[in-house]
Formats: sequence, structure tokens, C-alpha cells
Amino acid sequence: SETNLDRAESDLQRLEALYRDGAVSAQQLDTARSTVKAAGAQRDAARAQRDAAQVQLSAAAAVVEQARAGLAVAEANRQTIAIREQDAAAARAQLAQARAALQQAEILRGYTVLSAPLSGVVVAKHVEIGDLVGVGAPVLTIADLSQPYLRLFISETDLGRVTLGEPVDVRVDAFRGRVFHGTVTEISDHAEFTPGNVQTREERVKLVFAVKVLLSNQDGVLKPGLPADAVIVTGAGSSP
Repeated sequence: SETNLDRAESDLQRLEALYRDGAVSAQQLDTARSTVKAAGAQRDAARAQRDAAQVQLSAAAAVVEQARAGLAVAEANRQTIAIREQDAAAARAQLAQARAALQQAEILRGYTVLSAPLSGVVVAKHVEIGDLVGVGAPVLTIADLSQPYLRLFISETDLGRVTLGEPVDVRVDAFRGRVFHGTVTEISDHAEFTPGNVQTREERVKLVFAVKVLLSNQDGVLKPGLPADAVIVTGAGSSP
């Protein structure tokens, strides 16, 4: 949560500078501010959960120490005043119960920590505070922005000109004049109609093939959802 907030604040500062230069829209700036606010709320919620788990763990540890002290007293008393064996056994049972409670508290504290399988950026949150989450249900979607991918579409006539491994030059509106380099890593085997977000009906009714392009994004400026224009550098020339 701290990392997400730091990243969101860094992105906001960068967009504020770009906004002052007229490079991004007010809507993009508002979205970045909302992201910072949401990241702050997530961090506060995570801290509250962590603190609650720590309080429970501390209480369980205190009970263990109390039970251990009781056992020591019982053992000492048995040696000096011939305390009944069942009293010592009860103290041992109390100590075992306290240890079990401590172990359970440690398990519950572990439930408050989410471990990501990879380093990346949270791009989607699937649950809210208070939601019940089933076993195996996704909680967050994390993207590795060091190597994002672009999904583009080519026409039937251009399909034979594109092969796996070919270089691709990509340009995005947010960074005019800059070219991002990628590689064709996947070409769909099935034709489909042009996605509905294409502006004209004439373009939407055309059959196209989806192509996946892996991009290099070492400085992390490319973000999910950015529109882009791509040129595939084929052996027979360029395919837009």
C-alpha cells in the first residue's frame, strides 16, 4: 500500500508538470488525483488491519507468559507443599491452550498480508473493505509495467506480411515525438470483427486479426489503457 501511494503521488507530480505544459488533459490530472486519494485510503485500511492483528498477537503472547508463570509456580509449590498432581496438569493444559491461541493469532495476522507473486503495479482492485473473499478468488490485478504489451489489429490483407519476432515502433499521444520499441509475440489464429470502440461503422464491420506486441518500458512511463499507434517493421516493409 505504501509503495502504491508513493507511485501514485509520483505519477501525480509528473502529470501536474505535464498539465502545466499542456501535454495532458484536466481529466487525466483528476484521475491521477483520485488514484492518490484511493491509494491513501488503502494504506490507512491496511495499517488498521495490521495494528488490530498486532494487538491480538500481543494479547495472546501475554496469556502464554501468564500461563508459563503459573506453571512455574505450580511446579515450585508441588516441591514445597506437595501440591496435587492434577493442579500441575491443569497448569500444563492451560499453557498448551495459550500456545495454541498464540499460534492461531499468528495465522490470523498472516491473513492480513497479501504477498504478490511478482513486482508490479496494482491496476485493478476486485474487492472492497468488508467483502468476504473465497479461496482462490482474485483480490488485485498486478501488471508488470517494465514489459507491458499492446494489443493491435491487422487486416486480412496484411496478415501474411506479419510474423512472430518482428520489430514494432509504437507512438502514444501522451509522449509525442517519442518512439517505443516492441516485438510481435503472438498472432491470433481466428478472425474477428474490428472492436466496437473503433470510430466508424465501416471500420467496425471489417474482419481483422489480433496481434500482441511486447514493449520495452524501463522508465515506467507507459500505463495501462493508453491509446497508441503502431507500425510493424516487416521484411517486406512497414505494416500500420
